[in-house]
Amino acid sequence: MAEIKKFKTAAVGAIFRHANRTARDGHTHSNESIDLNRTKFNYHLKNGDVADWRERLDDVFHLKRKDIITFAEAVVTLPEDVRPEDERAFFQSCYDFFSKDFKEQNVMYAVVHKDEVTPHLHLGFIPVAEGDFDFQYRAKSVLEKWKAENSDKEVPKERVCAKEVINRYYLQTMHERLQAHVDDDLGYHVSVMNGATLHGNKTVLEMKVNTLEEKEKKLQKSIKEIQSDAKVVKEILKSTGISPDKFDLYPLLQQIEMLQERNRTLMNIIINNNLSFKPSEIRAKPLERIKSSSVSVYQGSCVDEKIPDNAVVFIELPKNKKESPQQKLINEDFDLRNHVAFARRAEDENIVIKKSRVSEKVFVMIKTDDNEQNTITRLIEMETALREIEHLHERKIYMDRLSNDKYNLAKSILASNELQASYFEQKSVLDKFFADEDKEKENNNKKIKE
Repeated sequence: MAEIKKFKTAAVGAIFRHANRTARDGHTHSNESIDLNRTKFNYHLKNGDVADWRERLDDVFHLKRKDIITFAEAVVTLPEDVRPEDERAFFQSCYDFFSKDFKEQNVMYAVVHKDEVTPHLHLGFIPVAEGDFDFQYRAKSVLEKWKAENSDKEVPKERVCAKEVINRYYLQTMHERLQAHVDDDLGYHVSVMNGATLHGNKTVLEMKVNTLEEKEKKLQKSIKEIQSDAKVVKEILKSTGISPDKFDLYPLLQQIEMLQERNRTLMNIIINNNLSFKPSEIRAKPLERIKSSSVSVYQGSCVDEKIPDNAVVFIELPKNKKESPQQKLINEDFDLRNHVAFARRAEDENIVIKKSRVSEKVFVMIKTDDNEQNTITRLIEMETALREIEHLHERKIYMDRLSNDKYNLAKSILASNELQASYFEQKSVLDKFFADEDKEKENNNKKIKE
């Protein structure tokens, strides 16, 4: 999507500062979405400053007044379906397109900002019209005033005239022409044009706001889903006779708090842009932060660790798979292989605890399947079963995150019982939680290409 904005002389200095910003330039920027830690990744296709603008203005006809439009800026946002390796080529194509339309000598800068939500190009230019002076656009008195201010110069053939350069016809045809130009340069289609630009009545800001509104709605939906899951957990606890006070729902509550914080950020962006959108408020009491945990979290798997002889080791036995995620440990320990075979035969037991016959290790074998609610039930059973292990608090627990433990409840159980544990994850909670959102985005991109 692309948009062109016009600026009067008085505002030009601020526009240059925003476009050419650096992380330590000493300027305060009103845009709250700027991440100064990423400003170093911004890059120029053409670099220019206010002095260049003034020098070019001296060559063309214009009145030296602060209320005259002497500058304009095209802003082009990177479409989602541009291949990552083609980002710069896309913006270079946009630069070539506008440089041809507005003439290279009138383009003052072209800078790609990567320190905001989405990479986008700012291309600043002076809207200069060429040809003989046309009195349809300038009254005779204006020309005479210019001659009085520039008695040593001839009337230029070029003049600043935003009304003539950026007229309605240009704006109506710009996106279609830019689309064709970029597609030809990249060799494949990208969505410069979308439903909003086709109708020609939405600015880039309005389209960004629409995107924020959609994200805000999705966040509210996610919060409701997690609250529903928390309710399910409480009902399971009640049916098993375990008091909810003894079970830590922190992972679920933490997800809710994190989503609410993201939601508040989106709403602030909407409000700060003076928008009429009024999302329903989500009022929640601040959550107390969890205390320092005895659980150490690592990336990887416990099968690659040197496990001490008196450890408690968790073995996951998926219902629909022959092998366990800890199959390497099983293959290396004959005694453990016998215990696993016994556990698989015990159809009525979801949690089987066995002591090793060759060491002080204790093996906790937990059966899992693809049903999330069953997994939650078995995790609650696991908490009860752990209390049966002798000298539990004197042992170190080694456990991989269960394949269907959506909210990382096993880690919460270990932490709430203040057990010493090495806990291993293959992916972060956040990556898994937003997997559906990424999948939805991928499907949307496929639809665009089709």
